[in-house]
Amino acid sequence: MNPLFLLGIGAGFGLLRKYLSNQDAPPAPVGYKRSGRFDVPAERISYYFHHFLTSLKFEQAETESDGVVIYFRGDSSITELPWSRDVANSEIPMYVGGCLIEEDGETALTVHVKVPDTVACTPAAAAHVNAHIRDMIDRFFSVLRRYADDCRDAREEAEREDRERCGAGKVEDEQLLDLAALGLAPGASWPAVHGAYRDACNKYHPDRFSGQDVASHLVDLAASRFKEISDAYRRLKDRMEPACSQSSV
Repeated sequence: MNPLFLLGIGAGFGLLRKYLSNQDAPPAPVGYKRSGRFDVPAERISYYFHHFLTSLKFEQAETESDGVVIYFRGDSSITELPWSRDVANSEIPMYVGGCLIEEDGETALTVHVKVPDTVACTPAAAAHVNAHIRDMIDRFFSVLRRYADDCRDAREEAEREDRERCGAGKVEDEQLLDLAALGLAPGASWPAVHGAYRDACNKYHPDRFSGQDVASHLVDLAASRFKEISDAYRRLKDRMEPACSQSSV
């Protein structure tokens, strides 16, 4: 007798034995639970959770008072799943519950998937359904994690731009104060700054009062004013002179 024929018969008996053993096995539990925390408002997660499940033909069954939302999909008349290939995934009756809790600036999400206890599943069917459920929920968590990461990156970019704008505004304010210290209006050119500084030196430089009969408090006042003008000129020079040199090249 052909060995391949005998091998085929043996494989057929093996499948039949596996099928019969699954038929006689006690019902196996079916379900999956997963939790995670996301730096995303609960409202947005609820929106994506709803649209993800409805795209898989789930319908919202009820909303409990503690914020748990329950969805259902499948044929409610099914009472047993003896073999994994007997029923399409979309026909398997199952509930999906989602619970959202906002705390410490994050949203905690818990998803629990359960096939009703009234549906008896053989081990083979349970393994198939559990794999399908796990893949479905893990896929949603992966999408949600990518969305949370994108939101975080967008916030960090916006914060960086705000810091840069604030920094630029601070520099601009300081420049206005320095120009005012030299008696100049906003937008004054570098030659105007240099000329105003030269005039201020002639007026307030301490050497101007050397050997003159001037009250000491006036000398101190002039020295303080000269220091203020010199500091303002130094800062303006650091900002404006390089720009003027580059523009003249």
